[in-house]
Amino acid sequence: MESFIPKQIETYAENCTTVESPLLKALARETYKKMDYPQMLIGRTEGQFLKLLIRISGARKVLEIGTFTGYSALVMAEDFPTMDNSLHVRSRKRALRSLCGISGKALTAIK
Repeated sequence: MESFIPKQIETYAENCTTVESPLLKALARETYKKMDYPQMLIGRTEGQFLKLLIRISGARKVLEIGTFTGYSALVMAEDFPTMDNSLHVRSRKRALRSLCGISGKALTAIK
């Protein structure tokens, strides 16, 4: 699938974007290995932009309706380390766990 963003701009943005966590890297890698349409996954740049929006908006809660493999939900949940928020991934929870090799307890521990 061809991008509408010039490759030079995409490369620049990726080089200036914070590195994703090991869990997000694993999820992205497994999504590309196991899913039929892995290009539906948001990228690292978009994920870090979501984190930025959460920080600058002062959001205390996030609701994501619909998820592919849970990458964006995990990105947003990572930005709530000290707040009283929990991550709920229902329809894809089993798929997410099997993709990452993590337990349900680990999912609820991310805040």
